[in-house]
Amino acid sequence: MQEYESKEALLAAIQKTYHLFDKEFDAVPDNKIHVRLEEVDKTPQEMLAYQLG
Repeated sequence: MQEYESKEALLAAIQKTYHLFDKEFDAVPDNKIHVRLEEVDKTPQEMLAYQLG
């Protein structure tokens, strides 16, 4: 497991990773946020909720 120099470094890494993940959903139209594709087990909204939870 990676260790961080400080609490601030850990928080910065979490924020950076979250922003990268969140950006993946920018292209998803609002009317598709609840659509579950056959090859994916979660909707875009469920993926975001799971990661934030």
